[in-house]
Amino acid sequence: MSQSQRGRLCLVTAAEIEFNHIVKALRPEALIGRELDTRLCRANLSGKYGKRQIVVLQSEMGAPDFAHRLQRHLAIFPYDGLIVIGLAGALAPDLKAGDLVLYEHCLFANVASSNGKYPMRACDAAFAGWIESALAAQNLKTHRICGLAVNEVITRASDKAALYVSTQAAAVDMESGIVAEALKDYPMPFVSLRVIVDEAALNLPDFNHGLRADGRYDARKMLRVMVARPADCLKFLWRLRKATKQLRAVTKALLKAP
Repeated sequence: MSQSQRGRLCLVTAAEIEFNHIVKALRPEALIGRELDTRLCRANLSGKYGKRQIVVLQSEMGAPDFAHRLQRHLAIFPYDGLIVIGLAGALAPDLKAGDLVLYEHCLFANVASSNGKYPMRACDAAFAGWIESALAAQNLKTHRICGLAVNEVITRASDKAALYVSTQAAAVDMESGIVAEALKDYPMPFVSLRVIVDEAALNLPDFNHGLRADGRYDARKMLRVMVARPADCLKFLWRLRKATKQLRAVTKALLKAP
């Protein structure tokens, strides 16, 4: 991993709030500037800390059509490693808001085979070990887990519990599987690094009704969703604040890694 440690890293994140917090974490230590084709994502930012260069791509929630755009991007711009970074929901009851999880494997829930087994993609163990060491140097503890890729937000605690029983995956997100599939023809170290935002026992407002087809949130629809479930909304927002603060800390730790 010597090349990856001092090489060019690509971070892929989904929602605008995730992207913005990552960029804020880069700005104090990195020169931020637009340098890539903006058609690949909503914004492209790169920064350098020492010999490290980090490029951030935003895929939007669920990464609609992002696999093709990412492949086009990777055909032009080489990287020493790619990290899918952002927020995740907990399926394992022991994970709490703000916990950091590193996927060792990623299961694909939306393409279950007839025998009930889920296709799986392994993350790069050496790359994950380097990330884990980088975070540990900044007193950030990670949990090595199996993650689950889904195509919609899992909002009900009962559904999270059922998925945990059927898959034994500890966390769930909507982008890791799509990025993993896009990387099949581009051999490079890949890992998914997530911050837990909603816990397994937490019911969420139905955020799926606030999503547009392109993966962005519709402000008016989202407001109606949140007003309809005010108690669940307040619980989520409190945990979101904690999780995004942790996301900034994680980004800074990656910049400072040797």
